[in-house]
Amino acid sequence: MKTLILSTLATLAWDLQQHISPLFTSDLRIPQFILDTRHPWLEENKKSLARLQNPTEALCSLDSELRPTDGTTETYTYPSDLFRYLEIDNNRAGVNRPGWRNAVLRLREMLACPAAMQDVESFNVRIYASDGSHGIGYPEMDNPPSELPNLFIEVLNSMPRLHKLEWNTFGKGDQVFRKAFTEANMNLPSVRYLNLGVFNEFFVGMCPGVEILDSGEFWSADWRRVNDENVRGKIFESTKSARNLTSFSMPGKWEISYLEALLEASPNLTTIKIHGDIEHRYSYYDRFDGTPGQLLKNYTDILARFPRLESLHLPDASGLGLRFDGGAGCGNAYFGPSGRKYGRSVSRQRAEATEVAGKIVLDRLPDLKVLKIGGTCANITRNEYGANATWSWTGRMTEWTYEIWPEKEGFDEEDAWYRSGSVFVDDDEDSLITD
Repeated sequence: MKTLILSTLATLAWDLQQHISPLFTSDLRIPQFILDTRHPWLEENKKSLARLQNPTEALCSLDSELRPTDGTTETYTYPSDLFRYLEIDNNRAGVNRPGWRNAVLRLREMLACPAAMQDVESFNVRIYASDGSHGIGYPEMDNPPSELPNLFIEVLNSMPRLHKLEWNTFGKGDQVFRKAFTEANMNLPSVRYLNLGVFNEFFVGMCPGVEILDSGEFWSADWRRVNDENVRGKIFESTKSARNLTSFSMPGKWEISYLEALLEASPNLTTIKIHGDIEHRYSYYDRFDGTPGQLLKNYTDILARFPRLESLHLPDASGLGLRFDGGAGCGNAYFGPSGRKYGRSVSRQRAEATEVAGKIVLDRLPDLKVLKIGGTCANITRNEYGANATWSWTGRMTEWTYEIWPEKEGFDEEDAWYRSGSVFVDDDEDSLITD
């Protein structure tokens, strides 16, 4: 009861601050959800907006003179992408707001802004309901207030151009949202991309046109803590309803059974991103079991049964069961002359293990167009003997290691440690294909 009273009083104080602030700061005459877009146009035109009698009306009305039109115009308008991205996120750096209450207020603002609802294409929902140990400093309820699910239903159904939906409440309120959205028969036909946290697979069936499913952010600890096959199995099972699905990714530890379940549910995938180790060690000091490369061969034998697979992303070579441990995980080991020498040795081992992995994969998947291992993309070439991979270090290994770990002093060793692959890096570059 004491916790509930403290939480209620703190929320009331925060609500009061939300209503008082606009009296003192002209910026806050603009709804907070618009400021949260962090669009540069808002800062560039701050003074002009402050002079408007009603900036909210000017930005939100579909009939506003500031609203851009499809035809050419000489009048001053806001940019056409002002509302392309919207978020409800109390978990990013610099934001310190109660999770549920912030969501309620932002959704109310959005509903009062027809222009934003009409234009939004990407909606990012990240709600962290604090337990009191972090963030706002007092505990919030585990489940959302009763009005919040219905507000989300109304807002989501008011976004006709929504293309990308990201949703993560960090394990809080999932069953409440699942029940409310299911009972409302929510249908989001325009969504093509989903990025979902744990336990949020129910969105897949509500987005019949989804083409790309990222089941969990790479750096999020959520999926990494969940190794229960029943929990993970739900995300695979959900893809059966996604007939247009072409791309699937999931972080955390993988098992052969996960890939088999994915094959059964979505055999027509063209892109699979395994963003988690397939070889499991609980400690840097654990010994490897089995024959090096055999586990990866077992995985690629299953991957070869996906008839349309064109693009494959695998974790760093240290997670592929190749007897390469990835080197020291502490950046201090790479500092100074001896540390740079050690860094070159680790980079060479990583490159050699990546080459082994690439050969195993292309021997079994010769028609791949894209192969990425860790943060490194292969250059795939083909001849009468099959497919081969070359890499950025091919034919110049020593030179390449010195480019990452130069002999001279005064460079950023921590950045070199990152770029060398000691930390998983995934970029968006495709491999180069040469026939």
